[in-house]
Amino acid sequence: MVERGGGVVDLKWRRLSEDMMVVEFLLNVCEAMGANSINTIAEAISPYIHNLIGQGQIGIRILTNLCTERMTMSTFEIPIEKLAWKGAKGEEVARKILDAQKFAELDQYRATTHNKGIMNGIDAVAIALGQDWRAIESSAHSYASITGKYQPLTSYKIENGLLKAKIELPIAVGTKGGALSSNPGYINTL
Repeated sequence: MVERGGGVVDLKWRRLSEDMMVVEFLLNVCEAMGANSINTIAEAISPYIHNLIGQGQIGIRILTNLCTERMTMSTFEIPIEKLAWKGAKGEEVARKILDAQKFAELDQYRATTHNKGIMNGIDAVAIALGQDWRAIESSAHSYASITGKYQPLTSYKIENGLLKAKIELPIAVGTKGGALSSNPGYINTL
């Protein structure tokens, strides 16, 4: 992995309780999704970390699917007048979009369905391209609650006659390795 320009780039730790801590290493996996590499390295370096700490026992040595170091963001803007639909003016449609966004921000039940709709599209693309859609789905929903309150993954605003939208979430995907290397259906799509 180092020969390809990747490898371990940082090491961090967090104390969870009096008797439990997490030691994290950040791994540049290059074009891979990286799950197998991360788990292999976690198992290999845990005795060295344990030796440095000098006490306690080694617990789980496994990756997290909440990859906040691999954020993806997309934006769009559209002139409000272009939103006119089924006899409703563009301004009315834009306001309804903002109302739906506000509803999702205030109500976890609405936010859940809001984000489910977003993930319908993301999951379909992930499946078609041989990605671990379950990891992407789990990460997105965890990220939606990273502030302590489950929130919509999108944001909208009206500015200078435009409806502006943004979505940002952690997505770990790969273009090399795993099923991508062994399944001819994926090899031909990349």
